[in-house]
Amino acid sequence: MDAPSVRYATASDGTRIAFATRGEGPPLVYLTIPAISHAELAWGVPELAVGFRVLTAGHRLISVDLRGSGLSTRKASDYSVEAFVDDVAAVVDALGLEQFDMVAQGIRCPIAVKYAVLYPARIGKLVLHSPSLVVGAGWIPLMRSLREGDFGAYLRTMAQVILGADTSRVPAIAAFMSQCVDQEELVKALESSYLFEMAGELARISCPVFVVDAVRGDQVAFDRAGLAAAVASAIPNARLAAVEANGISARREAFAEQSVAFLDEGRAVVQTAVRLSRRESEVFELLALGKTNLQIADALVISPYTVARHVSSIFAKTGATNRTEAARFARELPSGQ
Repeated sequence: MDAPSVRYATASDGTRIAFATRGEGPPLVYLTIPAISHAELAWGVPELAVGFRVLTAGHRLISVDLRGSGLSTRKASDYSVEAFVDDVAAVVDALGLEQFDMVAQGIRCPIAVKYAVLYPARIGKLVLHSPSLVVGAGWIPLMRSLREGDFGAYLRTMAQVILGADTSRVPAIAAFMSQCVDQEELVKALESSYLFEMAGELARISCPVFVVDAVRGDQVAFDRAGLAAAVASAIPNARLAAVEANGISARREAFAEQSVAFLDEGRAVVQTAVRLSRRESEVFELLALGKTNLQIADALVISPYTVARHVSSIFAKTGATNRTEAARFARELPSGQ
């Protein structure tokens, strides 16, 4: 999978944040764990590309390298959860996004939770992949390896954990990881995540949330029993599901498919209710948020002329005579959208 062009945003403390966008549709911000976060190289890793293909099929995927990882600034001065939230804010502001969905994985989940609490109007839906309120017992040997200074051993062990029973790709994945994060930055990112009191924030989330975890038949990597469930139970009306698949490619594909199904649920209802095309449904959602034609064109990567044509079609199908009436129509559709 060819890598998209890498762009940069600047956080409030001057830290440069790399990100890449691919696909068309509603914007979806993607935060993955530091060890596999690289706005350019990740797209070429077969085990990761399979998930990207699913996520970009109907969404504008925005893959972000948070500070200390990928192509973003290394050795930043602040690695707090609040600083990571500022990284996300810098990217979405640079893109002019007023509202978007977000997917976060592992130790990036506290960042997504904090962002959703601080900026509730900007998050449409939130997906948390393998979150936990405590460190699973399986992480202890990995953390010990990392803290004792043998970073190469840590990366090889981590690659084995990710790949499961397939050991043939361990050297390649470990080499890729070494380009994603340095030892010092990874330690700081892990400590920031584990020290953050996420439990107290979960009940404050107001957007729809999908919590998903992996059930692995090829290898039990972490003692994760109940960890994701504990997170889901603390979030109002959160949904919990498990991905059951062997091998990283199958897991990432299944995770992406379940995530997309959750993210697109409301859109399917809107599309069915007024018989909109998929593109009209995407335009309709942004129009209902008060976006101008130029803002919609930028968000969906289409021309303003195309947006105007879709808006005219939406008015005709909904019976609206202006944007205010169209927005009211959207709000009055059945719940679950």
